[in-house]
Amino acid sequence: MPRVTLRIPRSFLVYYPHLQERETLEVGEGETILDLVRRLGLGQLEFGIAVVNGQRELMTYRPREGEEIELLPIIHGGAPLTDLRRGLPVPGAPFPVHGRVNREPGTENGEPS
Repeated sequence: MPRVTLRIPRSFLVYYPHLQERETLEVGEGETILDLVRRLGLGQLEFGIAVVNGQRELMTYRPREGEEIELLPIIHGGAPLTDLRRGLPVPGAPFPVHGRVNREPGTENGEPS
């Protein structure tokens, strides 16, 4: 079976003392990142996306041998409904969500009003 490394945010280790910051896991056929999160007993709704070898992936991604997976908590920018690289809403999102979040007071859509 393929083996992957799952990186868990340090802030979560307080609540999951049985885990390490880096957990090496065997991945069964068809298993997703979300399946690995569940297997470790982590809160499945805590994470929105993962970074796999430097590339953003959804929690439904099926990891391959040797990949390093960093879990991103939703509160830290792991919201799955945005394309943060381009600041665009994701088609089909139930409400308008944009990647630009740090707007200056007195600006509209990132532009001075």
